[in-house]
Amino acid sequence: VSQSRYGSVTGKSESQAMTFSFEYIARRIAKKIQDCFYSNTEFNISALELKEMFSNNKCAYPGRTMTIDPTKDTLVTFERINPDLGYISGNTILVCKRANQQKAMLDAFYKDDFIPLEMKIKLMRKALYQLEKKK
Repeated sequence: VSQSRYGSVTGKSESQAMTFSFEYIARRIAKKIQDCFYSNTEFNISALELKEMFSNNKCAYPGRTMTIDPTKDTLVTFERINPDLGYISGNTILVCKRANQQKAMLDAFYKDDFIPLEMKIKLMRKALYQLEKKK
């Protein structure tokens, strides 16, 4: 069994447990800290918390196994639960790229003031109703 270009273990299916390599974790954290510096966004998560976050390879939203392959929707990414806060303890989780993109659309919807608040509430109620029907 060998490591592939992206660090995942070859010879095993993606659905099997995969651990993130130390090198991969260090690169992702360094990149996120750099991005936060340039965007003036707080990044304050302890090394112990980061280790704990990366010990789980399941996306916090759909529960799918995350990968480190940048060509896949399941690429592991940092997510702020409350986008108005920084990447801080209690506000940061790891999610797959696709889930992060979908949550970003929802965040953009509620932040933008083009659609009046009353209409947003109606639209969200309709969306919740449609989701409830899918159960």
